[in-house]
Amino acid sequence: MARIPDEQIEHLKQTTDLVAVIKDRGVQLRKSGRVYKGRCPFHEEKTPSFTVNPAEHLWHCFGCDKGGNVIQFVQLVDQISFPEAVKRLNGHQRDALVEPPVSGKTSSSLTAQPPPVNPAQRVKLLTRVAAFYQKCFANRPEGMKYLIKGRGINHVTHFKNYQLGYADGSLLDALPQDDDSRNLFKALGVLTGKGRELLQGCVVFPLFDDQGNVVNLYGRRLIDGEVNHLTLPGPKVGLWNYQAAKRSTSLLLTESVIDALTLIDRGLHDVMPCYGVHSLTDDLLTHLEKCTVKDVTLCFDGDAAGRRGRDKVSEQLKEKGMTVHAVPLPDGEDINTFLNRHPVSAFQALLNASNPDHPHPTEAEKTEAANVPRVDKTDHGFKLTLGPRCYEIKAIARQGTQLKATVKASVNHKKGFELHTLDLYSARSREAFARSCVSLFDEEEPRIKTDLTDVLEQVEAWQPEGASTAAQPVEPSAKEKAAALAFLKHPDLLDAIQQDMTLLGVAGEDLNKVLCYLAATSRKLDDPLSLLIQSRSAAGKSTLQNAVLALIPDEDKVVYTRMTDQALFYQDEMALVHKVLALEEAEGLGGAAYSLRALQSSKSVSVATTSKDPVTGKMKTEHYTVQGPVAVMLTTTQPDLDEETCSRFLTLTIDESEAMTQRIFESQRHADTLDGVLHQLERRDLMNKHHTAQRLLEPMVVINPYAQQLSFPSRSLRA
Repeated sequence: MARIPDEQIEHLKQTTDLVAVIKDRGVQLRKSGRVYKGRCPFHEEKTPSFTVNPAEHLWHCFGCDKGGNVIQFVQLVDQISFPEAVKRLNGHQRDALVEPPVSGKTSSSLTAQPPPVNPAQRVKLLTRVAAFYQKCFANRPEGMKYLIKGRGINHVTHFKNYQLGYADGSLLDALPQDDDSRNLFKALGVLTGKGRELLQGCVVFPLFDDQGNVVNLYGRRLIDGEVNHLTLPGPKVGLWNYQAAKRSTSLLLTESVIDALTLIDRGLHDVMPCYGVHSLTDDLLTHLEKCTVKDVTLCFDGDAAGRRGRDKVSEQLKEKGMTVHAVPLPDGEDINTFLNRHPVSAFQALLNASNPDHPHPTEAEKTEAANVPRVDKTDHGFKLTLGPRCYEIKAIARQGTQLKATVKASVNHKKGFELHTLDLYSARSREAFARSCVSLFDEEEPRIKTDLTDVLEQVEAWQPEGASTAAQPVEPSAKEKAAALAFLKHPDLLDAIQQDMTLLGVAGEDLNKVLCYLAATSRKLDDPLSLLIQSRSAAGKSTLQNAVLALIPDEDKVVYTRMTDQALFYQDEMALVHKVLALEEAEGLGGAAYSLRALQSSKSVSVATTSKDPVTGKMKTEHYTVQGPVAVMLTTTQPDLDEETCSRFLTLTIDESEAMTQRIFESQRHADTLDGVLHQLERRDLMNKHHTAQRLLEPMVVINPYAQQLSFPSRSLRA
């Protein structure tokens, strides 16, 4: 190998951050005046005797008398030759030898250094670079092949969830070609001093701060060489899988990102990497302390370096008050190789042996044990709780192919929430909501998507309070049933019905009372009757209709003031079967008259409409059907209705004579007497009696032996 020029060596010693290099090798330094002090890495000691003088670019230990410059330190710690140490230092900084000063020229005549990048600009640019590498990973097979075949990562969904990328060397062509832009990316460290792509040939893992901003990039070379692990030049910043420490007080720590990804692939998600065995980075140690992690299990390699690193990291964690355990991997094994040779249960056995008080179940086991859904009703919907994650759902609306709801996501014992109105039948809508909840829950997107599947199922099954009870008949008591049967067996049943309706305030109209009651009861038949009550305004038609409806159970009647043209078509298919459909005024039918006539005649109505498919965006035809039969009751003040409508109704007229008016006045006066007030108090019992009687009735076939002798006028189509 050619001799390294003295100018290059001297320049390297003068420009390398000695303190940063020593800290990267696991030595904890504390500033003391102009120098830094710490425990010597070359011998055991309790009192720090290792001193670093950054002004003179020298270090010295007063305990073992070792000392020197940055190159000599790397030689001793890494146990490598002088040329290797020079290469390693330069490779750590920019993957190429730093150009030395040319003899006879001052430092000011060197090539200008790239301008510094402010933090906000750094995050923005690194986010774009990470996104570019993600596209390369998706479009090129090398990165995925390395992870699947070379490393045994089985679940490809992790590649997207953790935004993995691949540096295939095409970044240079995608960047602007002007010098200012190139210098900007050199300042980031994405490009080396010679303009090469630093991470070329690497699988790239974005590193984040605890708010989810990209602050660094880690690269793992696909082909092993002298340097296999790369991060951008400068201080080691950034976290990988930072959410793990936020959601769990018990954490696994591995040496490398690949080891952490392997554990996640096997279902152990509460894990973070250390980026080597030298020591914990300041970012990682601060994050663990901030998130109040209490218990840490170290999963370092089963070699001498792994054991030394385990002891250093353990000491750092214990100083922060954390309980530390270590998994003893077999000699020569790391997490990745171990789990590619053994099932995850074998690794869990090692975990439980080293730390029996804090078991580490897989995600599948967690989901089965802890995420059992709990549904609680609220005033306007319901609340679904899945472990610590809560989803409050309200304003549920079914609109054609859409199922809309307002969903409020929150976490137990944590401030903040996400509130969105979304279409639960739209995959795009669910994915967008899941992404917005990632930072709130400190969970991965796939888990939140699974939650939303549970939300969808619960919303589909949800019924408004009272909707389900209204559709179910009330079970009468034995006493109520006996009273109803006695009423139905009354020898003068029709007279009894008239008397009860008189108590409800209907004066006179004896024949109409019976006809209305029988028509309402006929709803149980396959061919029910329909009634049209006709009179002038204030003659008593609404009083008659309301009295009859009061005697019909709530689950067997549907009462409207007005119907829109398409209202019937969008009922639930069986919502009107064997029920009384009452409209207070025939004028309220409007354009719905046609569909109502069709329902009476054909026992069903259907409509075809077009709508946009929320998934494909294409127009499609949808069919809606509403079944009958149904008994219809209408009132009207119009003397003449269209023939089509009248032909389907039995028309009743109200007695508007002076004698009837006198009877109405007499009834109204009686209502204010003591006897009348007592009758008012009996109304509830009276209605309950009829409701029970109606519920007991069942349709049956009646044979009329005199049917052949019946005749009707043939001069008109209407009998």
